[in-house]
Amino acid sequence: MKSADVLLKLAALALAIAPLVVAAWGTYFLCQFYNSRNYEISAQRLALGKLRALASQLHELDNRIKTRSKELNEYFFTAPDASTMSALLQRRLQAIVGTHQAELVRTAEIPQTERNGIIFTGVRLEISGHTESLAKTVQMIESSTPPLFIDQAHLKRDVSIGNDAEDPVLDLSLDILVATLPSAEPVK
Repeated sequence: MKSADVLLKLAALALAIAPLVVAAWGTYFLCQFYNSRNYEISAQRLALGKLRALASQLHELDNRIKTRSKELNEYFFTAPDASTMSALLQRRLQAIVGTHQAELVRTAEIPQTERNGIIFTGVRLEISGHTESLAKTVQMIESSTPPLFIDQAHLKRDVSIGNDAEDPVLDLSLDILVATLPSAEPVK
C-alpha cells in the first residue's frame, strides 16, 4: 500500500501542479503575443513619424519646386507646343521692335532645332531703321529674359530710300532663337 499511497500523493501533486503549469504556459504565450503587438505598434509609430516628417516638409518642397520653376522660366521659354512658342516669341519681338522706332518688315517662323540636348524655337525677324534704333533693338533682344540668341544677322543699306550718308536707313535680318521647354499648362 505504500506504493499506492505514494502514487496517490504523486497524482495529487500532479493535479495540484497542472493548473500552475497551464497558467504559466498561458502567461508565457500571452506575454509573447503582447510583445509582438508592442513591436508592431512601435514599427507603425516609427513609420507614422516618418510620414509626419515628410508631410511637414511638403510645404518646403512645394516652395523649392516653385522656385525651381521660376529659375527655369528665367532660362527657358515655355508653351504647350512649337507653334504657340513661335507665336509668343513673334509677339514679344514685335513689342521690342516697336519700342525703339524700328520698322518691322516681316517675321517668319524658323523650324525648331536641337543643340546639345536643348530644343530651340526660332523666328526670322526683318526690321528696318536708323543705326541707333537698330542698335537699341538688338541690345534689348540680347538682354531679354529668358535669353534670346541671335543665331544669324544680315545687315544691308536700304538703297530704295534717299538715305543721308550720316544716318542711313538699314535693313537688318535676324535669326533669333530661344531655348524652350514644352509645358502642359495653358499659356497666360
